[in-house]
Amino acid sequence: MNLFISILMLIIPGIIAVSVHEKQLIHITRDNWQSILLKFMLYSFGIIFVVSFILYLRAPERTISFSPWTVWTTNNVFQVSFVFKYILFATVAALVLPKLWERRYNILKKLKERKSFKIADDE
Repeated sequence: MNLFISILMLIIPGIIAVSVHEKQLIHITRDNWQSILLKFMLYSFGIIFVVSFILYLRAPERTISFSPWTVWTTNNVFQVSFVFKYILFATVAALVLPKLWERRYNILKKLKERKSFKIADDE
């Protein structure tokens, strides 16, 4: 049962992110399964990275383990508080990352339009 919970914690946010990216529930066909799998893998990596970074910033001395057999860590799937924190942060990341990806060109354009700190003689 504990292995099932950790697998769900890793898979469900990626499915949510791909659904938000596609703006519909995932419909896998023979033609699009590779692109959906690639999006799922990239979003899952991004979500795990973002959530791990947030949890690290909250408590740098704690480690994270998705394995139910690891008992010497302080954050693992046996703790209900960790599961709720992870699900909360992962769901928020799954909803935000596709929106950021959609607006990436506007964000980069605004960053480039910022005034630089060049002196007028440097041009």
